[in-house]
Amino acid sequence: MTEGQPEPDALTGNTMMIALIILANKPFYPIYVWLFVGSGFVLSLVTLASLPLFAAVAFLAKRSDIWGRAALPILGTLDTTLISLLFGKGSGTMLFFAPWMMLASLSFRAGETRMQYCIVVLVLVAFACTWRLVGGAAFAWTGAQIETLLNINALSVACLMTLIGLRYVPRG
Repeated sequence: MTEGQPEPDALTGNTMMIALIILANKPFYPIYVWLFVGSGFVLSLVTLASLPLFAAVAFLAKRSDIWGRAALPILGTLDTTLISLLFGKGSGTMLFFAPWMMLASLSFRAGETRMQYCIVVLVLVAFACTWRLVGGAAFAWTGAQIETLLNINALSVACLMTLIGLRYVPRG
Protein backbone atom coordinates (compact mmCIF):
# COMPACT_ATOMS: atom_id res chain seq x y z
CA MET A 1 0.00 0.00 0.00
CA THR A 2 1.12 3.53 -0.61
CA GLU A 3 1.66 5.88 2.29
CA GLY A 4 -1.59 7.30 3.57
CA GLN A 5 -3.64 4.54 1.97
CA PRO A 6 -5.26 2.22 4.53
CA GLU A 7 -4.58 -1.50 4.58
CA PRO A 8 -7.47 -3.57 3.21
CA ASP A 9 -9.88 -5.07 5.71
CA ALA A 10 -9.50 -8.79 6.47
CA LEU A 11 -12.14 -9.93 3.97
CA THR A 12 -10.63 -7.85 1.18
CA GLY A 13 -7.14 -9.01 2.15
CA ASN A 14 -8.33 -12.61 1.87
CA THR A 15 -9.75 -11.92 -1.58
CA MET A 16 -6.53 -10.27 -2.71
CA MET A 17 -4.49 -13.22 -1.41
CA ILE A 18 -6.70 -15.76 -3.22
CA ALA A 19 -6.48 -13.71 -6.43
CA LEU A 20 -2.69 -13.52 -6.20
CA ILE A 21 -2.39 -17.26 -5.58
CA ILE A 22 -4.61 -17.95 -8.60
CA LEU A 23 -2.48 -15.52 -10.60
CA ALA A 24 0.69 -17.35 -9.56
CA ASN A 25 -0.72 -20.82 -10.32
CA LYS A 26 -2.73 -20.25 -13.50
CA PRO A 27 0.33 -20.18 -15.82
CA PHE A 28 1.11 -23.76 -14.80
CA TYR A 29 -2.19 -25.17 -16.10
CA PRO A 30 -1.06 -25.45 -19.76
CA ILE A 31 2.13 -27.10 -18.52
CA TYR A 32 0.06 -29.69 -16.60
CA VAL A 33 -1.96 -30.33 -19.75
CA TRP A 34 1.22 -30.76 -21.77
CA LEU A 35 2.94 -33.02 -19.20
CA PHE A 36 0.04 -35.15 -17.97
CA VAL A 37 -2.55 -35.11 -20.75
CA GLY A 38 -0.12 -35.14 -23.65
CA SER A 39 -2.12 -33.09 -26.14
CA GLY A 40 -4.32 -30.03 -26.21
CA PHE A 41 -1.56 -27.74 -24.98
CA VAL A 42 -2.39 -25.01 -27.51
CA LEU A 43 -6.08 -25.04 -26.53
CA SER A 44 -5.09 -24.88 -22.85
CA LEU A 45 -3.23 -21.62 -23.52
CA VAL A 46 -6.68 -19.97 -23.69
CA THR A 47 -6.78 -20.31 -19.89
CA LEU A 48 -4.07 -17.65 -19.71
CA ALA A 49 -6.27 -14.99 -21.32
CA SER A 50 -7.81 -14.12 -17.96
CA LEU A 51 -4.48 -13.52 -16.18
CA PRO A 52 -4.61 -9.71 -16.51
CA LEU A 53 -8.15 -9.72 -15.13
CA PHE A 54 -7.12 -11.74 -12.06
CA ALA A 55 -4.25 -9.28 -11.58
CA ALA A 56 -6.76 -6.43 -11.75
CA VAL A 57 -8.69 -7.84 -8.75
CA ALA A 58 -5.97 -6.69 -6.34
CA PHE A 59 -5.83 -3.30 -8.08
CA LEU A 60 -9.61 -2.92 -7.80
CA ALA A 61 -9.66 -4.10 -4.18
CA LYS A 62 -7.28 -1.31 -3.21
CA ARG A 63 -9.80 1.22 -4.52
CA SER A 64 -13.07 -0.37 -3.43
CA ASP A 65 -13.27 -3.11 -0.83
CA ILE A 66 -16.70 -4.37 -1.82
CA TRP A 67 -16.07 -4.32 -5.58
CA GLY A 68 -12.71 -5.96 -5.10
CA ARG A 69 -14.36 -8.75 -3.13
CA ALA A 70 -17.14 -9.02 -5.71
CA ALA A 71 -14.78 -9.08 -8.69
CA LEU A 72 -13.03 -12.36 -7.87
CA PRO A 73 -16.06 -14.69 -7.82
CA ILE A 74 -17.58 -12.87 -10.80
CA LEU A 75 -14.36 -13.13 -12.81
CA GLY A 76 -13.85 -16.74 -11.74
CA THR A 77 -17.37 -17.59 -12.84
CA LEU A 78 -16.87 -16.02 -16.27
CA ASP A 79 -13.49 -17.73 -16.65
CA THR A 80 -14.94 -21.10 -15.65
CA THR A 81 -17.83 -20.70 -18.08
CA LEU A 82 -15.54 -19.95 -21.02
CA ILE A 83 -13.08 -22.72 -20.23
CA SER A 84 -15.89 -25.24 -19.69
CA LEU A 85 -17.36 -24.40 -23.09
CA LEU A 86 -13.96 -25.17 -24.65
CA PHE A 87 -12.90 -28.15 -22.55
CA GLY A 88 -16.25 -29.94 -22.36
CA LYS A 89 -18.32 -31.43 -19.58
CA GLY A 90 -16.07 -34.45 -18.98
CA SER A 91 -12.99 -32.35 -18.21
CA GLY A 92 -14.25 -31.33 -14.79
CA THR A 93 -13.71 -27.62 -15.35
CA MET A 94 -17.27 -26.95 -14.17
CA LEU A 95 -16.18 -28.10 -10.71
CA PHE A 96 -14.60 -24.64 -10.40
CA PHE A 97 -18.07 -23.15 -9.94
CA ALA A 98 -17.96 -24.57 -6.38
CA PRO A 99 -15.08 -22.42 -5.09
CA TRP A 100 -16.59 -19.33 -6.72
CA MET A 101 -19.87 -20.04 -4.94
CA MET A 102 -17.96 -20.60 -1.69
CA LEU A 103 -16.02 -17.36 -2.15
CA ALA A 104 -19.20 -15.40 -2.92
CA SER A 105 -20.78 -16.84 0.22
CA LEU A 106 -17.87 -15.93 2.51
CA SER A 107 -16.63 -12.61 1.15
CA PHE A 108 -19.29 -10.20 2.34
CA ARG A 109 -20.35 -8.57 5.59
CA ALA A 110 -23.83 -8.70 7.09
CA GLY A 111 -24.78 -5.35 5.53
CA GLU A 112 -23.70 -6.49 2.07
CA THR A 113 -26.18 -9.32 1.60
CA ARG A 114 -27.72 -7.87 -1.56
CA MET A 115 -24.35 -8.00 -3.35
CA GLN A 116 -23.68 -11.43 -1.89
CA TYR A 117 -27.03 -12.85 -3.01
CA CYS A 118 -26.65 -11.40 -6.50
CA ILE A 119 -23.24 -12.99 -6.96
CA VAL A 120 -24.31 -16.34 -5.48
CA VAL A 121 -27.28 -16.39 -7.87
CA LEU A 122 -25.00 -15.37 -10.76
CA VAL A 123 -22.71 -18.33 -10.06
CA LEU A 124 -25.67 -20.70 -9.80
CA VAL A 125 -27.26 -19.46 -13.04
CA ALA A 126 -23.90 -19.58 -14.84
CA PHE A 127 -23.40 -23.16 -13.66
CA ALA A 128 -26.91 -24.22 -14.74
CA CYS A 129 -26.59 -22.58 -18.16
CA THR A 130 -23.10 -23.95 -18.71
CA TRP A 131 -24.21 -27.43 -17.65
CA ARG A 132 -27.04 -27.23 -20.16
CA LEU A 133 -24.96 -25.80 -23.03
CA VAL A 134 -21.66 -27.63 -22.69
CA GLY A 135 -21.11 -30.71 -24.77
CA GLY A 136 -17.86 -32.21 -25.87
CA ALA A 137 -14.50 -30.53 -25.87
CA ALA A 138 -13.23 -28.32 -28.67
CA PHE A 139 -10.24 -30.68 -28.81
CA ALA A 140 -10.43 -34.39 -29.59
CA TRP A 141 -9.05 -35.83 -26.36
CA THR A 142 -9.27 -39.56 -25.73
CA GLY A 143 -11.27 -40.95 -22.82
CA ALA A 144 -8.07 -41.45 -20.82
CA GLN A 145 -6.98 -37.87 -21.51
CA ILE A 146 -10.36 -36.49 -20.41
CA GLU A 147 -10.07 -38.57 -17.23
CA THR A 148 -6.63 -37.05 -16.61
CA LEU A 149 -8.07 -33.55 -17.11
CA LEU A 150 -10.86 -34.39 -14.68
CA ASN A 151 -8.29 -35.53 -12.11
CA ILE A 152 -6.18 -32.38 -12.56
CA ASN A 153 -9.24 -30.13 -12.23
CA ALA A 154 -10.73 -32.02 -9.27
CA LEU A 155 -7.43 -31.75 -7.38
CA SER A 156 -7.14 -28.06 -8.28
CA VAL A 157 -10.67 -27.37 -7.05
CA ALA A 158 -10.03 -29.25 -3.81
CA CYS A 159 -6.85 -27.23 -3.22
CA LEU A 160 -8.58 -23.92 -4.00
CA MET A 161 -11.52 -24.71 -1.71
CA THR A 162 -9.12 -25.73 1.06
CA LEU A 163 -7.23 -22.47 0.65
CA ILE A 164 -10.46 -20.46 0.74
CA GLY A 165 -11.62 -22.36 3.81
CA LEU A 166 -8.35 -21.75 5.64
CA ARG A 167 -8.18 -18.06 4.70
CA TYR A 168 -11.74 -17.38 5.84
CA VAL A 169 -11.55 -19.13 9.21
CA PRO A 170 -12.86 -16.63 11.77
CA ARG A 171 -10.00 -15.30 13.86
CA GLY A 172 -10.93 -14.42 17.41
